[in-house]
Amino acid sequence: MLSSDVYESRSWDLFCADEFLEAADMLREGLRFYPDNLELQMHRIISLGNADEFGELVVAYRKYYAMGGRDITARVWYAIALNRLGRCSEVLTVLATLSEQEQLDLADGVQAMLSLTRVARHKPLRAKAASVGLKLARKLVGLYPEEAEPHFAVGYWMSTTRKCTKKALAHLAKGVELAPDRHDFRVYYGNGLYEMGRDEEALAEWAKVPVGEIDCSMALRRMMGVYTSKGHHEESAACEARLKEVEEKDCQKTSLSDADVQRLMGALT
Repeated sequence: MLSSDVYESRSWDLFCADEFLEAADMLREGLRFYPDNLELQMHRIISLGNADEFGELVVAYRKYYAMGGRDITARVWYAIALNRLGRCSEVLTVLATLSEQEQLDLADGVQAMLSLTRVARHKPLRAKAASVGLKLARKLVGLYPEEAEPHFAVGYWMSTTRKCTKKALAHLAKGVELAPDRHDFRVYYGNGLYEMGRDEEALAEWAKVPVGEIDCSMALRRMMGVYTSKGHHEESAACEARLKEVEEKDCQKTSLSDADVQRLMGALT
């Protein structure tokens, strides 16, 4: 019989080779001999998540939790799995107390908030998702004040269920300042400026999104809307022409990377 360390090592090699399902199978084999090993169970949960085996992940997490497992990364993967399975109200229950953790990894916090943005698309759950998300974002700002995502998230959640405020806008601006290449942040910041009647500043922010970026189409659509509402039809037509050009080029591209998809999921609703 192999030691638990061997199962751990071999599954890690498979995981690093993007053989996520094979890694999960290796860990399942190890759990046959070491059923109480929390590390094997936790790493199996992560492998199943990366393999998009969400139904099996839910079963594995419940076993892990019953064994006393309380790892935050495993809990976040559980929330992601529930979300992908359409069990949105359960996601809120799982993530409701995450902000109470003394320490919280930034990556786990960002993944949790991405799950909450998906939940917030369901109108009956939007207010609760915003409440949970805002508490979590504020916690992350306290832990990681120089990181862009937490600041942007505070502004995002503050303006999810009501119009943008000065406080929300300040956090959105900080997110853009700390991550000037996050054009999804910039587009949303422009939205906030527009909501507060600062049209020219909004247009200036949207105009900074380079052609070729995945957020360019959204920026151009926002600009078209503002120019049209002001009766500036020439500028609106110019944005429309550029938008058509961008969309024609986009049709010729390959599918978005996982990172791009993940960014879009957490961006504008």
